[in-house]
Parts: sequence; C-alpha cells; structure tokens
Amino acid sequence: MRAVVLLTGVLSTAALAQQPLDAPVVLEDLGGRVRWGLSASVGLIVPLTGLMIQAEARFGYQASRQFSAFIVGGASTGFGGSFFIHTGAIVEFTPVDFFYLGGGPVAAWGRLAMFNSGGGTGLVTVAEAGFAAAWKPGLSVRLGFSSAQGRPPTFRRPGFTFGFEGLLLFHADMTLGWSQRPFSPPVTTTQSMVTITPMLTLGFDSR
Repeated sequence: MRAVVLLTGVLSTAALAQQPLDAPVVLEDLGGRVRWGLSASVGLIVPLTGLMIQAEARFGYQASRQFSAFIVGGASTGFGGSFFIHTGAIVEFTPVDFFYLGGGPVAAWGRLAMFNSGGGTGLVTVAEAGFAAAWKPGLSVRLGFSSAQGRPPTFRRPGFTFGFEGLLLFHADMTLGWSQRPFSPPVTTTQSMVTITPMLTLGFDSR
C-alpha cells in the first residue's frame, strides 16, 4: 500500500511539472539567414537634370530582426551617352517590418555625358575627358517601405518595397563646355564634380 501511494505521488509531481498543451510557444526572430532583393529605379542627376534609369540586385545576410548587411551590384543608363556599373556594401536597419533605412559606400565605373543647354547662356555639354569610362567613389543612402511581415517559425519577410535612394558620386577630370550663345563654339574646362541622383525605387526583397 505504501508503494502505491509513493508511486501515485511521483506521477502527480511529474504531471504538474509538464507544460500544458495549450501553453503559448514564445518565439523570437534571431536572424541568421540569407537575404536578397531586386529593384528598378528612376531619378534625375543633379545639378545636370539628366534622367537616369537603374537596375540593382542585392545579396547578403540578415544578422538579426533589425540589422542586415549586403552587397549590391547593378547598372544604370541615361540620355546623352551616360552609363554606370556600380557595386557597394550596404548596412540596413529595420526598426519595424514595414520600414527600412540603410546606407554605405559604393563605387561606379562609367561615364557621364549629356547635353544641358541653359537657353542661350550656360552649360552646354558635360562629358568625361576623352569620353572614356572611369571609376567613381560614392555613397548610397536609402529608405522606404515594405509589404513584408515576419511570422514564426522562420520569420522570413518577403515582400515588395517602395522607397527612395540618394546616390552621390564624385567625378574627377570632367570636361565641361560653356557657351554664351546657343550655336557658338563652347569654351571647355576640366574640373571635378559631385553629382547627387535622387531616385524612386520599386523592388522585391526577402529579408
């Protein structure tokens, strides 16, 4: 009889120690997964007001729910003979699933060449010296919104993104042509230039 009572007590203690079947399972997004994305952008090169169209691919690592780092690669083109191939490294912060903010250094290889008449007086042509492509250091800053929402158990967040990118590039040894009249021969100068290209971006990212 004593053995039966002892066995009953042991089984009761084990049952109380077990977690109820309907107890909530607490999960946390710890990151640790690959992330990737694709996008297309359109914007204006400032101060030259030249249209630029860009395509980009992204591949990297989602370190946690909020932070990720990835490399970018893409190409862009504009009217007048401009073209760029760019690469870079971006660090991104997502405080909530639907908003992201990131930035990092980039390098572009290509040339800037366009006509930008000032209506009789002003800048007529802008081009690389000798129309040759060259490397250009720069900086990319980006922010936007996403339709993604992380859910357990994987917490992966695939979704469409709509955002803004500001691309800053430093151009060395640019040839600038100036003219006082529309059809007079331009006076050329060689100097460095910094351009800023604000762009609207539409893409898809899986974080």
